[in-house]
Amino acid sequence: MNILNSLNLKITAHLPVKIVKNKANRPLASISFDDFAKSAWQVGGKILDKYGVKGTYYAVGGFCGKVAEGVQQYDEDDLRELVAQGHELGSHTNKHTSVYTASDAALRKEEADNKAFFNEVLGDYQVSTFAYPFGDISPRTKKLYSELYPLSRGIRQGLNGKWFDMAQLKAVPIEARLWTPEFIENWVRHAKETNSWLCLFTHDICENPTPWGATPEMLDHAMAMLKKYEIEVHTVKAAMALTQFDE
Repeated sequence: MNILNSLNLKITAHLPVKIVKNKANRPLASISFDDFAKSAWQVGGKILDKYGVKGTYYAVGGFCGKVAEGVQQYDEDDLRELVAQGHELGSHTNKHTSVYTASDAALRKEEADNKAFFNEVLGDYQVSTFAYPFGDISPRTKKLYSELYPLSRGIRQGLNGKWFDMAQLKAVPIEARLWTPEFIENWVRHAKETNSWLCLFTHDICENPTPWGATPEMLDHAMAMLKKYEIEVHTVKAAMALTQFDE
């Protein structure tokens, strides 16, 4: 990461754009998958079903049916199945574009293209949340996406507590490169203790995952910890609604 991008991240993290009060009176959690790999649905979806919860899948329209960075991505049937089963579909741009270099016009077009693709496959589907590819974000694009979507999720580690920014939701990774069981349990415990919203994210789910993905056992452990600490799990869209209207 170059110095300019690093500076962008630091400045943007402390730039309030859409600060809201968390009105939920209990801890909440969400599970999200970025890009998303076919295994995130075919394998990860079964694990979520085991625990009776729904997840959020951030899709890159241009990845549909393709192999990206050596990983088989979702296809149209996966989209139809996950939406039919009550999971959320969110946007991750149409080409997995870093927002640092693209113009506002180009980014707006990507979102229009992604929504058009979703509607072509699913009919009139309302996309409500967004996840920044690579976690790349700047003051300019944080403001832009706050206008395009009610909520945008980043990758800055943390909980969304009494007050949080819906233009850059904090999140915690379930990733092979950072994995320890204690890492996940500590975040879950902290969410319980502080009545915060914990948004977990990962990528592919398989026995030999990419550094940004997880094994089935890792995802299962995260779900087991949420169950152990009695934290409700909702899609990002549903959890967002609970934080705003669940007095």
